[in-house]
Amino acid sequence: MEGFVFLAVIGTSIWVLIDAKAIGVRKGLIHGLGDMGPWGWFFGCLLLWIVGFPLYLAKRNEFKKASSAASIPSPPPVVADGRAAPRYCSACGAPQRDVTSRFCHACGQLLQT
Repeated sequence: MEGFVFLAVIGTSIWVLIDAKAIGVRKGLIHGLGDMGPWGWFFGCLLLWIVGFPLYLAKRNEFKKASSAASIPSPPPVVADGRAAPRYCSACGAPQRDVTSRFCHACGQLLQT
């Protein structure tokens, strides 16, 4: 019975590490209790499983929402006169007419943010 509990703690702690990396958990993403990176969650679950694992499950949706909100692209940089700075395609080098476009108008490649 003790071996089963030991394997369950190790297995779920490894799952927490893999899952936290997959959903983009990082320190500073949320505030308050549970503001840790994937490795912090792993060791928290491994050392104090009875608290760490349920806390991770409770905070998981908050991390998912925060990481998806952090992936929203930022507005284009603005030069001194108030206009948007010129943007160039990294694949073909063509200047972009629309600085908010996601794809190059010349070659169709996805533009870097």
